[in-house]
Amino acid sequence: MDPIKKVLTDELEGKKLSQEAKQKILTMKPRKKRNFIPQIAAICICAVALFLFLTNTEKKAPQMEAANAMFGPVDEAIVDYFNKESPKLQMEPGKQEDPFHNGDAYLMRLALEQNSGQFYSDSSLTKSERYIVSELLHYIQEAIWHNNTRVEVNPVQSIDQLVEQAPALISQLKPNVEMPYMKTVDEKQQQWNYTSFDKKRWISYVVVLALLLAAIIYLIKYKHFIIVAFVIFLALVSFSQPFWQPFKDVSAYDEKTLIEVVEHELKKMNIRVVGQPELQYAASIHKVRTALVSFEDGMTVLAEFDYNNGRYINHGMTWHSGNIFSNISIVQNEQNTINVMAFKAGHHVAKVRIENEQNYLAEATLKEQKPTIIYFKTPKGLSSYSRVYFDANGERVQ
Repeated sequence: MDPIKKVLTDELEGKKLSQEAKQKILTMKPRKKRNFIPQIAAICICAVALFLFLTNTEKKAPQMEAANAMFGPVDEAIVDYFNKESPKLQMEPGKQEDPFHNGDAYLMRLALEQNSGQFYSDSSLTKSERYIVSELLHYIQEAIWHNNTRVEVNPVQSIDQLVEQAPALISQLKPNVEMPYMKTVDEKQQQWNYTSFDKKRWISYVVVLALLLAAIIYLIKYKHFIIVAFVIFLALVSFSQPFWQPFKDVSAYDEKTLIEVVEHELKKMNIRVVGQPELQYAASIHKVRTALVSFEDGMTVLAEFDYNNGRYINHGMTWHSGNIFSNISIVQNEQNTINVMAFKAGHHVAKVRIENEQNYLAEATLKEQKPTIIYFKTPKGLSSYSRVYFDANGERVQ
């Protein structure tokens, strides 16, 4: 007799059990250990599927409430901009007296390259002509910024005349500027190189990978090869996630991403705003990019982005419910500082004057009520100055 069965028989002797009950105990087969591995694998798969859905699903684009084409046809705006700015290119290098710079070419370039229709209506140019004019606008801005190039420029009467002159002007301006031209689509491609380190998202990412790895090891051990193949596939997709959909919310290259960054930073700082965001204006020059974003509750944000290896990364923000914004930015690798002045729609400033100990230094004219952003490049040796705002009647605006 089996030793185990013999021990059971001896123990059951004298017990108050029926013969049938004793027989069931003696003949009962040992209970098999239940295998929970498939259930664990299913839970892991569901967790990964949810993770991928939450992190990789295309985000809903922020609604931009500004009226379409608020500044009219882009071709006409470009011609006006060129005729207004090009005389600065004919000054002797280093002799430029106006320290004010505008970044208006940025919105024109976005209209040429992306045609969002938000600030300017569409161009009549072909795709190749759009890019060559966009490149010219970039180099005009940069050359005026550096003030180290003198070229002879003739006024143009139409966008077609500008297209004809563009290649020759670009060849003269390009060698003398620091920052090369980059298309918006190329700037967008640079984003995957920048991955922000949001601790919560990275922890969830590592936890999911660890669960998948554990599931793979156990599934192989118990020879659940079909489930293993599926889990390995999910693990590879999850592992590649930061490379093709990086955790990024701090750099911007167009109207949509400018708003996304502002919303992300406000949420990060637990600052509550009401209503959909409105991109009032955006400007970019040299290593500084600026966006003016307002909300329905009256709150407006001046967001500043600094250039870093092909990307404009959020450097800081100022917010309040007023119409006038001012912030000082230090431009890398230069002794000059930049004072960013932004004016929300509805402002009453017609003139900005820079004064130093009551002495007039520089002056810029604005269009009342219209949103705009201008940059004041502080001359070397100027240690202190004040900004004074005037309305159309010459009265000071606080």
